[in-house]
Amino acid sequence: VTDQETGEEIDDSKAKLLRPILDAEDRPSITKAVDAYLKAYEAFPADPDVLAKVVQHKNPSRQLDAMEQLEAILDERQPKRVRALIGHLKLIRDTADDPELETIAERLIDRLE
Repeated sequence: VTDQETGEEIDDSKAKLLRPILDAEDRPSITKAVDAYLKAYEAFPADPDVLAKVVQHKNPSRQLDAMEQLEAILDERQPKRVRALIGHLKLIRDTADDPELETIAERLIDRLE
C-alpha cells in the first residue's frame, strides 16, 4: 500500500489497519475499523478511498474531519467510488444536525457531480 500524498510505502502495520477500512461495507464495520486505526495512528493518510469510507463513520466529528481532508485533496485525487460517496454525502447533508456538516457535504457534492 502506498501513501498517495507522499508516494511512500505504508508500513505493514499501518496497511493492516487500513485494509479493514477499505473492505468494510456497512457503517458499524467502518466505524469499528476506523476506531481501531485511530487507536494506533493520529491521522489518516491522504487517500481519497480511505477518507470516503471515514465519511460513513457514526461520529459526526470523524465525518467532518474526513470531509475536510477530502476537500483539500479532491483537485488532485478522487475516490474510485465517486457515486457512492455522493450518496453518503447527500444523506449527511439531508439528515445532519450540524450546519457545518451540511455545508461541507454540499460543497463536496457540488465538486464531485
